[in-house]
Amino acid sequence: MNNNYSKLEQLFFKATGSSLIDGDCRLKGKNKSVSVIIPVFNNYNLFKKCYLSLHYQKPLDVIKSITEIIVIDDASENRNELMKFIKEFPDRFKTKVIILKQNQGRAIARNLGILHASNEILVFLDADMIVAPEFIKNHLARHNILENIAIMGLRENIEPLSERISDDQIRIGNIHPTYKKDFRWKKFVPLSWKQIYKNVDSRRFNKCYQILKQSNYLKKYNESNKIGLWGLANNFLTANASVARFSAIKAGGFDPLFRGWGFEDVHFGNKLFLSGQYLIPCLRLTAFHQEEIRSHGMAQFKNNYELYERIKTKKIKYYQEKSWKRKLNRYRHFYSVLNFS
Repeated sequence: MNNNYSKLEQLFFKATGSSLIDGDCRLKGKNKSVSVIIPVFNNYNLFKKCYLSLHYQKPLDVIKSITEIIVIDDASENRNELMKFIKEFPDRFKTKVIILKQNQGRAIARNLGILHASNEILVFLDADMIVAPEFIKNHLARHNILENIAIMGLRENIEPLSERISDDQIRIGNIHPTYKKDFRWKKFVPLSWKQIYKNVDSRRFNKCYQILKQSNYLKKYNESNKIGLWGLANNFLTANASVARFSAIKAGGFDPLFRGWGFEDVHFGNKLFLSGQYLIPCLRLTAFHQEEIRSHGMAQFKNNYELYERIKTKKIKYYQEKSWKRKLNRYRHFYSVLNFS
């Protein structure tokens, strides 16, 4: 298997006149519907900017009519603050809030989001992201034209609650992150990372990689080759990504074996690829990431990396809607759902 999506590039350009990788596309004809899935745990102040930015999408009337937002609160300490914020938000998008009674982790939280999503296209977004006004439109434009794709946006890290991005800037659409700050554009790999990636050849460290350039925007990848530390799926992060709901369910969603931080999305991306989806980067879909220091989570990251390396070649179990619901039925007593229309 390979990830050469060149024919899809040609098809997309013929249909839209725009680049699949970097085009800002107009929505034409009948649009598919969108569910934006956002897991939240405690970081409400960061989430507020994320939620705000989703309400200033363009064209607003079109996007609002076909979009729902699903927020999964993973047993935060003070969820009343979240509920009050959403309830009082003026002219909000249709929003579902899934409230977990006990912390279950990001994999299960996102799976419940998939389960309760009503729409055709899933956009996965982390609670600490701030998106540009064309964010949903440009995810959707690609899914309107193409099948069997998983789109990944890029990100620029900024300090949490940075004064660089005020609420007023979000409201007027003054959001201009650069993809050149994303690790997939350029990343130096220090030797100190060898402590985590112990099975990787030492010659791959103390080097700078340009993954997108070296892989021709991931088209040169297959299921086994690597650039530096990164295989194809290592580039797939659900901080900013989209896929058809049918495809997400078919691949079995996120594996709950992954606890804490890291690699649950990489493993999901690997399953999507092995089940027939092309993993396609989009420079136009770069967003701001309010980066928090995660030194306390490095042990989880290391454990999840080792877990991923053990199970990434495991045969995929495919699901349909009914079998997917049965799989998640075990969690039915652990959460409730509130609807805000």
